Amino acid sequence: MGFFSKMKNFVTGGGAEVTIEPIEPALGGPFQVKIHAAIEDADVEIKEVYLKVASMETVIIKDVEIARMIDEKMETVREDIENTTTVHDQKIEVTGPQTLKANEEYDWETTVTLPDNALPSFIGITAKHEWKLMAGLDTSGNDPDSGWVIIHLS
Repeated sequence: MGFFSKMKNFVTGGGAEVTIEPIEPALGGPFQVKIHAAIEDADVEIKEVYLKVASMETVIIKDVEIARMIDEKMETVREDIENTTTVHDQKIEVTGPQTLKANEEYDWETTVTLPDNALPSFIGITAKHEWKLMAGLDTSGNDPDSGWVIIHLS
């Protein structure tokens, strides 16, 4: 692998493709998450494999009248106002430091236990509460990760 390919992986989080598979996620008890990493054409030194668990509550107030400066003139406009709050934020260390070999695939499994007061997923008319998961490989530069995956918990 050339210098520019290594630099691209450092900046973009390349070098591995990470996917996750939640197994029967639900409130009221622990559930399993499978993490899979397919390493590209160079070894990847990692500090850890991690799983992030988060829930976000979003409230939208529709068609609110707001005064705004437009072309140096105060005008009234109507728009939706949205606010998102993080309700739950958790990071689980799945495994510690290791070298993942080029062109190999790796699998890990971890258990997610949510607090007893965890809210269920819902989508209402003016509010929603979403749960999401993301697995990543902690390495120098930008971590290769699965991206956020929304799950439904009830």
